Amino acid sequence: MRDLPANQLDPKVKTVWRINDAIWLTVVFLCCFVPFAIAAAVEPASWIVIVLAAIAVVYAVCLVVWLVVLPPIRFVRWRYELSSDYLDIARGIVWRKRFIIPFIRVQNTDTRQGPILR
Repeated sequence: MRDLPANQLDPKVKTVWRINDAIWLTVVFLCCFVPFAIAAAVEPASWIVIVLAAIAVVYAVCLVVWLVVLPPIRFVRWRYELSSDYLDIARGIVWRKRFIIPFIRVQNTDTRQGPILR
């Protein structure tokens, strides 16, 4: 098996990952939290308050994991190498994936850039 690619991503990518993950976690949190908050406002019940607290705790734990723990690990595990014949990408924290893309097989490329990457 080949050696791992030599190049790492730009360290600024950790900030992009953190912003992106924070947005997605907040959207999921709101989708889970708001219906129970509305239900608690309409008809107060002790079990709804417990569910709201549990959702808030899970959200806080997920924020810590995805914004503090995972980005440095993800950054270390992402590697790439660009040669004249191929692009070699290795990524993955638990399951390592390796992509070797020969340029002779590439017919077109698409790029996109959202507001976070600008």
